[in-house]
Amino acid sequence: MTVAARLAAWRMPLFAAALVGALGLASVVMVPETRQAVVLRMGQPDRVINAFRPGGQSGAGLEWRIPFVERIVWVDRNLQRFTSAAEQVRSNDEQVLNLDIDTTYRVFAPVRLVSTVGGQDKLVDQLKAILPALLREELGAHSANTLLAPGAGGATARLRAALDAKARAYGAQVIDLRIAAATLPEPGLQAALARMQLDREQRASLEQSRGSAETQAIIADAKVRAAQIYAQSYGQDPAFYDFWRAMKSYEAVFANPANKDGTTIVLSPDSEYLRQFRGK
Repeated sequence: MTVAARLAAWRMPLFAAALVGALGLASVVMVPETRQAVVLRMGQPDRVINAFRPGGQSGAGLEWRIPFVERIVWVDRNLQRFTSAAEQVRSNDEQVLNLDIDTTYRVFAPVRLVSTVGGQDKLVDQLKAILPALLREELGAHSANTLLAPGAGGATARLRAALDAKARAYGAQVIDLRIAAATLPEPGLQAALARMQLDREQRASLEQSRGSAETQAIIADAKVRAAQIYAQSYGQDPAFYDFWRAMKSYEAVFANPANKDGTTIVLSPDSEYLRQFRGK
């Protein structure tokens, strides 16, 4: 038998062996710990491999499927997160805020997910589409200051519950939801800065007014106490009080820098005003 004849004789068995090997490889699927596999038979969900069960054992490993008849849709088994960026919300005090919302979820019913939206990417798109209306409903009733505070006054908890109720229709559970970032659009930012500046100016003016009033009160009290001290000293030593009054008057008239190069005062040596200078 020639070499060509021998090759022809082995061709069909080799082809059959390769086909069986390929079908065998196509029949085996490796399911990792972190993923759930929804097996579709003729386009309809048939079974789930490594389905999520709280506290349950993992079903990861090698599994069989029928090639060309069964197809696998992969769904993450662990917690997943997505961010809805720059969602616009108007607060009840007419402030427009751009909010970044972080949502953490888990798919607990993969068959329901595949049957309703087809896959995990479509689930995220669906939740992002639902979120703006819920934001307006749950957060719009609060002031901007409340929304910017941690927890947003309990509004984020109610928002999470509302989004969770929607997500369960697709076989998912919203575990956590929080405001990751909050910014003001440019017009709103300028208006907020103007209000902050006006508020600080008003506070400064109020403090200045309070300080001035307190100063006037202190000065008035000091004058009253000085008058009382003067009266007491006059009663105890009228001569000293008279001398002290004269010295204060001389200081105001002769030692005051404001009177320098001013009006000249001419007094006679025996003027009563100069009596203290004479020592009498």
